[in-house]
Amino acid sequence: RQAGRLREGLLLMVLLPGTGPVLAAEDPALSIEQPWVREVPAVSTMTAGYLQLVNRSERPRQLVAAQAERFLRVELHESVDVDGVARMEQRERIEIPAATTVELQPGGLHLMLIQRQGPALVEGDRIQVTLVFADGEERTLDVPVLRRGPMVHSGHGMDAGHGGSQQH
Repeated sequence: RQAGRLREGLLLMVLLPGTGPVLAAEDPALSIEQPWVREVPAVSTMTAGYLQLVNRSERPRQLVAAQAERFLRVELHESVDVDGVARMEQRERIEIPAATTVELQPGGLHLMLIQRQGPALVEGDRIQVTLVFADGEERTLDVPVLRRGPMVHSGHGMDAGHGGSQQH
């Protein structure tokens, strides 16, 4: 009986990628809300990903890496204004202080999805994005591709940044 359970567990680990030994349990105090990836013209092999990291715990967290299907790499970036010129800077980590929401949004912090493999992403597509935290926890999300971001509480869509125009 024990051997049967072990065999079932091993079979699940083979059939479900990413289900190997758990490095960190999923923290229920950390939620990931409103994820989306921007649709860009077919000639572009890069796009950006956005989301909200909601930390309801009393301890800080750090996002240290990400991966996305159909892209060779994902970098953590921030758009900054240097002497009136907007530019992107790569970040080693994104800090998520205790009891705080950090927004990855156009014109600020974001995921930069680089070197798309295969056909262009179009609105309505969905891709798997995995976020990696400093404590070893990984979260895989099923993320929609949108031309414009989801409507937010203010009633304005997120519409600035990579591949889009700034309109407000």
